[in-house]
Amino acid sequence: MKILITILLLAVFFSMPGASSFAESVTLKAIVSNPISISASRYTNNGDGTVTDNVTKLEWVASPAAAGLGGTYIWAGAITACNSLNSSNYAGHSDWRLPNIKELMSIVDHGRSSPAIDPLFTCVSDFYWSSTALVIDTTYKWRVLFDNGKVYWSNETTSSYYVRPVRGG
Repeated sequence: MKILITILLLAVFFSMPGASSFAESVTLKAIVSNPISISASRYTNNGDGTVTDNVTKLEWVASPAAAGLGGTYIWAGAITACNSLNSSNYAGHSDWRLPNIKELMSIVDHGRSSPAIDPLFTCVSDFYWSSTALVIDTTYKWRVLFDNGKVYWSNETTSSYYVRPVRGG
């Protein structure tokens, strides 16, 4: 109930005139209501450029740059970049996609910073796109700052960020 009230209050706040500059910097902790603990056995390096999360069973691209996805993309370009891994059958799979915000937040390690992620992943301490749209304006998408693990939102056509493809779920 507390999470539902928080989400409703955030929705009302986001719709208020002039709130966007402040609201963009608010960490949306309600998205991940039960953070998963990080332990040494949490991830498995599959030896093919991917890492499996043993808790969520999601398989992640360990190094997007090594997979040919270096640099940043506007949101539509991020979707295209993930699809390019499907065309090349990266790591023997053709179901790569951009993760939703809950999936992307699941690999944040709040015990680390710069980057806030397990060292099995190669990660720029910067923003990474999710596939999740802001409810009140779907031209804005959620993103995660892997410098500190905070969540923000940005316009899909004017902002350019990194991608972390995932499969499974």
